[in-house]
Amino acid sequence: MALYEALPYFKKHPHLINDEILQACIEEGKIQLLSVLPEDKITDDIVNKLIDKNIDTESKFNLDSIPEHCRTQAVYNKVVRDDDDEYDRVPEKFKNKEMLQ
Repeated sequence: MALYEALPYFKKHPHLINDEILQACIEEGKIQLLSVLPEDKITDDIVNKLIDKNIDTESKFNLDSIPEHCRTQAVYNKVVRDDDDEYDRVPEKFKNKEMLQ
């Protein structure tokens, strides 16, 4: 069992999520972590590391699971690359032609 699969349990008990668990999950590189990690545990650093590990994969995540302050150009590029229907949800300042290619 992958560690990130245990995170729904941790989501119910967020006080049990520590830095070691977070680092281990990041090392697994499962972008789905972003969909199960409690919002208050998601940082720019975590998002960027997971995006970097999954930039060329077909692994997807739910944009709604990313706090607004962590939504970078890389996040929007990955979301639209995975599902071009998401383009309409991208704020104007992040839209670019490359994300649709």
